[in-house]
Amino acid sequence: AKDVTEISKELGIKFPASYKEFLRTYQVPSSKVYICFCGDSYTNSFGITFSREENKYIDTEEDQIVIEFEWWNYDTSSIEAFIKSFHEKNDGTEAWAKAGFIYLGEFLGYQVYLDCKEDVVYSIYHEDMYESEDYDDPKAARECMEENAHELCDNFEQFLKVICTGKPFDEDDHVLFGEEQTDEQPA
Repeated sequence: AKDVTEISKELGIKFPASYKEFLRTYQVPSSKVYICFCGDSYTNSFGITFSREENKYIDTEEDQIVIEFEWWNYDTSSIEAFIKSFHEKNDGTEAWAKAGFIYLGEFLGYQVYLDCKEDVVYSIYHEDMYESEDYDDPKAARECMEENAHELCDNFEQFLKVICTGKPFDEDDHVLFGEEQTDEQPA
């Protein structure tokens, strides 16, 4: 807990409780995982799904798609290693990090960020990041995310469920297949 607090101070980012717990509990290397979407946003936009049998993307008209997600985790072996890997993975997007966005990974041209101020996970198409009026200004980075990003998950904990369970995730209603909506989840 002390190390996580020190990392947070060093980066100038206040981590949400769920992300702090993740850092204190798990040491997960960067890896590829497969996630499944259902709903209208990505499923209808992509029209492709990853076939594990063929080990490639194939065309589909199904109401669920599987995509490969590059999950970027930071080196948690020490405070110094975390800070170094954080800066390496955020090279070129320092303004987003200063604005409180932690780069989590990417899929099919979309970059995924945890908004530490709101504890919400957003995806943004990589070219939409250039819509920022000043690419090096944290305020402009936050405005760009607010205007161009898509809310992917309600919080970091839900994001972990999406990438770790493999269950279909309805990105429109923000619910995993088999889970019922609650008043806390959008209708």
